[in-house]
Amino acid sequence: MLSKIKLPPFPSQIKLQIISCWYTLLIPVFYLLQTYVLFHGAIEVKLVIYYFIKWEFLLIVCAFIFIFLTPVKKYTSVVLFFVSIFYLYFTRLFVAISQTKFGLIIDSYLKFTLLCFFLLLATLSVFIIRPNLFLLFQKWMKATCCVITVYFLCVLLHFLTMSSIYDREKYRPIVDLNEQAVPPGKLPDIYFIVLDSYTSNYLLETEFHYNNADLYSFLRTNNFYVMDSSVSNYYFSPVSISSTFNLDYLPKASDSKDKNEMVLLSGLKLLSQSNLLSFLSKKGYVFYNFSPFSIDTTASQLNSHYNGTTDTDLLQLNTIENIDYETILSNFLRQIKGSKKISVEEKNIENKSKDLQIFSNFIFKHSKTSGLNPSLIYIHALWPHPPYVFDSTGSRLDIKFRKDTSYYGFVQQTAYMNRFIKEWVTSLRTNKPDAIIILQGDHGFRYFDESKNRRHAFDILNAVYLPNQKYKPFYATISSVNTFRLILNSYFGQSLPILKDTSYYLFKE
Repeated sequence: MLSKIKLPPFPSQIKLQIISCWYTLLIPVFYLLQTYVLFHGAIEVKLVIYYFIKWEFLLIVCAFIFIFLTPVKKYTSVVLFFVSIFYLYFTRLFVAISQTKFGLIIDSYLKFTLLCFFLLLATLSVFIIRPNLFLLFQKWMKATCCVITVYFLCVLLHFLTMSSIYDREKYRPIVDLNEQAVPPGKLPDIYFIVLDSYTSNYLLETEFHYNNADLYSFLRTNNFYVMDSSVSNYYFSPVSISSTFNLDYLPKASDSKDKNEMVLLSGLKLLSQSNLLSFLSKKGYVFYNFSPFSIDTTASQLNSHYNGTTDTDLLQLNTIENIDYETILSNFLRQIKGSKKISVEEKNIENKSKDLQIFSNFIFKHSKTSGLNPSLIYIHALWPHPPYVFDSTGSRLDIKFRKDTSYYGFVQQTAYMNRFIKEWVTSLRTNKPDAIIILQGDHGFRYFDESKNRRHAFDILNAVYLPNQKYKPFYATISSVNTFRLILNSYFGQSLPILKDTSYYLFKE
């Protein structure tokens, strides 16, 4: 008989390191559960599972590399603990440090990464030189792991006892839309152009001492109906746009005390499969998304992106995967060449400027074409929203006017934006006379003191062009939630009632 083959004994030190690394595998689980609970179960489960497998695999690979391929295998648990915390809580740690007195020194992700790497090497060096300190550190880590484990169990309990998992349709308002009532014939293209933070002419005159009559005169000359005292219903872009697209107030947003619930569940999540888009898609409309949000299966075509608009954004929110590596690499190469690096603010400004050109190119091109199907074009320009960069002539403003609260910066950037509004309207009115055009602020200027914010942060520009010129149902004090209700009544045979115009001041920015 063949004798049994005896495997070589598994080194006890390796066994010990494998056993001591188990708690680091809890850290990704804890992070994912914590994020899932924080956002009320709104994140797709299969995506959570994907990230669980991905991050656990990376940790296991790191563990095997250190245990089997390095001479410092006894410190594997220390390295994995540092790596997992660094990887999963990168941005949170960076923000925390940047707000201390070291923030002036550690002012970039690259410097922060180098600092963390240096600290890890320094820690390992100290442990090699002074083994007794490593024993003390192991005791501290055991205590820390016990705390993490207890915290993990609390989050797990919260997860298991969640009263309900997010259901999009429970949040979505019900609107009675009748597809059969739409009259036969060709339906108009709709250009919904949102101008972020664009306030009313009344407020520009009374608070900013700027007369915007030139733009209003231009719009009226082009047969727009301008609603002089129009307001938004919400103070925050995702919720404001979501209520407009869902043709109603958002039930959970109206009395919510939870910012995550309001912005994500009542805002971003309800942008997809909204009442308006669902209705128009059934009538053959093609949707073009030029906004910072991803909506339905239509990804944003802009350089500017609203972080949190996808489930991937939410899961990566605090991790190193949320970092703009392209900018970091570009700045690193710039430093080697002795050039000035690009700040996060400058990168955002660059993206916003590129987006303006994208809008112009699309409008000029699309206005000269006619497709088989009607189109809904959603353009969301992050102007005159801060940072304030350009004056009325397109020249760069002095950096002292970049502050969000700068009246001068806001007025100058508003005047700069007027140039583009006129160009877009001229192109559309010339080449697409039968298109509906909506120019609307999602909210107004939000940087007064709180008492003024409650009164004035909702004042917006709101102007509509209808080819049939039937503006009788429109009125000066209309709020954005009623804009598409009136358009659907006028062009799509609907009989939607006008909602009471109310603005909700949900939380301070």
